[in-house]
Amino acid sequence: MFRGSGQIHSDFRIRSRDGHLDLTDGLQIHLLELPKYAVPSDSRVITDPVEAWQYFFRRANEMTTQEIEQRFNSPAFTEAAEVLDMIQRTPQQRSQYELRLKAQRDDRARLQQARLEGKAEGKAEGIIKALRGVLGIEPTSLDELSLEQLETIASDLQRQIRERGV
Repeated sequence: MFRGSGQIHSDFRIRSRDGHLDLTDGLQIHLLELPKYAVPSDSRVITDPVEAWQYFFRRANEMTTQEIEQRFNSPAFTEAAEVLDMIQRTPQQRSQYELRLKAQRDDRARLQQARLEGKAEGKAEGIIKALRGVLGIEPTSLDELSLEQLETIASDLQRQIRERGV
């Protein structure tokens, strides 16, 4: 693309013409000119992340998923290898792969929701315990209140304590 440049990797960003202002730091375009990349021997260890991606893009079609995992030992490359593997599958195999990914995402969402609910329940129990101790209220009367109602009672009590100067 840039024949006059010997650079293999170009990093583009959106800046003002004078170069003093970045429009955003959230957008970068990395261009790898793979024909300029000389693939090293398989025995050489690649430590530079950009070179690792160059090697991956040039050699991934010749490697198995297991070889890619061993060569790069990185979750990003493992995921990229899985995507390449998925692209080569039949439509039915791709559908099964997508269903498995959806199930994994659903499981993570359920677990996250359960954690949030557990935190809210624990917070409500803490408020109830504190209110019982302060007010001497029967446990059953507070158990029926929502978290929002308990927080309102707690806020009112805090306001009353501040007003009394305690």
